[in-house]
Amino acid sequence: MNLMTLRVFISVLDTGSFSKTAKEMYTTQSNVSKHISSLEADIGKPLFVRSGRGIVPTPTALYLENGLKDILYRLDSLILEAKKHSDKAAQKLKIGIVESMSVKTIMPYLDRMKHLHPEVEIVLESGSGGDIFKGLALKDTDVGILYSTEDTVFDEIKRIPLTRSTPCIYYSKQLIGKDPDKVTVEDFSNYPFVKIRPKSDTTRPNYLGELPFVPDRIYLVDNIRTMQIYVSSGMACAVLGKSQILLDDKEIATFAIESRHKVGLDIVYFSRNRNPSLSAFLEISRGI
Repeated sequence: MNLMTLRVFISVLDTGSFSKTAKEMYTTQSNVSKHISSLEADIGKPLFVRSGRGIVPTPTALYLENGLKDILYRLDSLILEAKKHSDKAAQKLKIGIVESMSVKTIMPYLDRMKHLHPEVEIVLESGSGGDIFKGLALKDTDVGILYSTEDTVFDEIKRIPLTRSTPCIYYSKQLIGKDPDKVTVEDFSNYPFVKIRPKSDTTRPNYLGELPFVPDRIYLVDNIRTMQIYVSSGMACAVLGKSQILLDDKEIATFAIESRHKVGLDIVYFSRNRNPSLSAFLEISRGI
C-alpha cells in the first residue's frame, strides 16, 4: 500500500468512475484498476462492485473513506507546512562571530551577500570559539568566523582562511617615547602584557608565545574591550593578529614581530550543512 494508491481510491469514490479518475490523475484506466486491486488485496475485501449504473462502493470502502479523507487532508497540510518551513529556513543564514572580532572585518562579505542575495535574512551572533562550535554541532548556527588558532573539535568541520596577518604588539603611543620607526622588540621586555583569559570550552589563541622574551607580568581579562582599555591607557601591551577593534583606537600603535606563521580568521562550517544560503556565502567568501 502506498500514498498514490490511497489517493486513487479516494478519487474513484469521488468520481464514481475508473475512467474519470484516470483522466483527472493523468494516468490510464488500467493503472487505476491496478491500484484498486492492490488495495483490495491488502485489505482482503472488495471495495467496489459493478452495477448497471457503473461501480458502487462496498460498506468496506465507505468505512475506509470516513477516516482516510481526514488523514490525507492532514498529510497534505503537513507536507505544505514542511515545504514552507524548508523554504523559510533556506532563506536565513545564521553567522557566529568570535566575540573579539569587529564587524568591520566581515562587512565586505555581508555587503556582497545582501547585494547578490537580498532574499536571505542574515543573523549575527557573537560568542567564544566553543560557543560557535557548539552552535554548529547543534545546527543552531550555519557558519562561524573565528581565529585560525582555535582548535577544530569536530572531524566534519571545514575551514576557509578569511584573513591572515603577522602578529603585532599593540601598545599605547604614549608608552614608549621614541619614533615608531625606531622601536625594537626589546623596548617591550620590561612592560606588562594583557591577554584574554582562557575558557574551559575553547582554546584561546596564545599570541604571547610569539614573543622572544617572557613577560614578567601578565594581566588576564575576559574580553577584548577590557584589553583595549589596558593597552590604550598604557597599563599594558598586547600581542594579537589583526584586531580591527584595537586598530580603530587612535591611541594605540602596533609593532610587527617575527612569527613562525601568520594568524587570522577562518570561516568554519559543517560539511553536512545543506542550507543553500550557506553555499552562496561560501562562494562570496572565496571571491573577495
